Amino acid sequence: MSAANPSPPDPDRNDPAAPRYGDQDPYRFIFSTRKAIGAIILALIVLVGFLLSQGADSRNRADPVGPRFFQIGTGQAGGTYFSIGGVIASALSAPIGAPACEKGGSCGVPGLIAVTQTSEGSVANVSALAAGTIDGALVQADVAWRYARGVNLPEGEAAVPELRAVGRLFTETVHVVVRAESPARTVVDLAGGRVAVGAPGSGTREIARMLLDAHDMRRGAIDGIAASTEQAADWLLSGEIEAFVQVSGAPDRIIADLAERTPIRLLPVTEAEAAVLGELPFFTEETVPAGLYGLAEPVRTVGVGALLVVSERADRELVSAITGALWHPRTLDLVREEHPKGAEMSLFNALLGLGIPLHEGAVDRYRSLGRLPPAVPVPGDGTVAPTPAGAPVAGPDEPDLQAVAG
Repeated sequence: MSAANPSPPDPDRNDPAAPRYGDQDPYRFIFSTRKAIGAIILALIVLVGFLLSQGADSRNRADPVGPRFFQIGTGQAGGTYFSIGGVIASALSAPIGAPACEKGGSCGVPGLIAVTQTSEGSVANVSALAAGTIDGALVQADVAWRYARGVNLPEGEAAVPELRAVGRLFTETVHVVVRAESPARTVVDLAGGRVAVGAPGSGTREIARMLLDAHDMRRGAIDGIAASTEQAADWLLSGEIEAFVQVSGAPDRIIADLAERTPIRLLPVTEAEAAVLGELPFFTEETVPAGLYGLAEPVRTVGVGALLVVSERADRELVSAITGALWHPRTLDLVREEHPKGAEMSLFNALLGLGIPLHEGAVDRYRSLGRLPPAVPVPGDGTVAPTPAGAPVAGPDEPDLQAVAG
């Protein structure tokens, strides 16, 4: 309409009480809904494009695995399994959209979010793994060996033959802890006393039984008390028990805290006793050094490997990718910063004293890294020894470890 014929004034335009045509338009909901749907469609297109680009970036970065969660059973809060398991879970994770490893981001498995779950220990972890409530677990090698074969299991417990190893992480030390003023000098001296032998579901309980058997002491020879390590430490401090057994990476934080509150000693495992235990494929001779826990002199004992295990049913490509991420130099650096036992984690020791077979995905990755000859089958019992006895343990800068980055 031209300026010469202006519109007549609208008397209702400035009247707030007057009705608006737009407010009464029967088509306004249609137009508003179309706009909303259009905005949603546009947002979805942008989101799908972003996810596809991230997926392409992930495929270019590492193994082609999709977004998924991976739950790892560890141990009691504050223990070695709990501490190291948390770092491993973080190192294995590489959520979609995270910066690439070569750009300073995660060097884990693309699309994987690994989380940890506390537990009573190795036995509980095996049960949860068999039930499918977790995907992986930290387990003592002796517990894995017994459950894989159905040997010396508690009444009502079933074998779990599908247990498979990803690799050996570090050595767990058998601690038999007494107060410094205790008259006990050997395990035999504990006969008739109250001894905490680990929490139900822990690997410590079975080690305690084997230790007593090695001393020709049966369970009736002591008053065995079920207790977590924290409970046992408190009871030893208050004089309610004479000793407790703990199988964990040395130094154990709870035992170290106890040593700050009262002087303690560790009872030795003698050469004869170590020979009895050494007949099994997972025990090694260990020494707790002087100075640790305030000890005046070194103490001879035995150790057993801590393994990362999965079920035979686990996806082959995923386990291969997890194995590679586990031994990545950046993962090892993170674990070494978190706990002294992290210094023991090495690709060169990953296959020693497993006691159970490797998962086929782990076999694939170890062969690609040159740790398993391609033409030699993996022994069915998993006791692979690719490094000769007495060979030096490689450090984090060795070429084989750097090769994991690929």
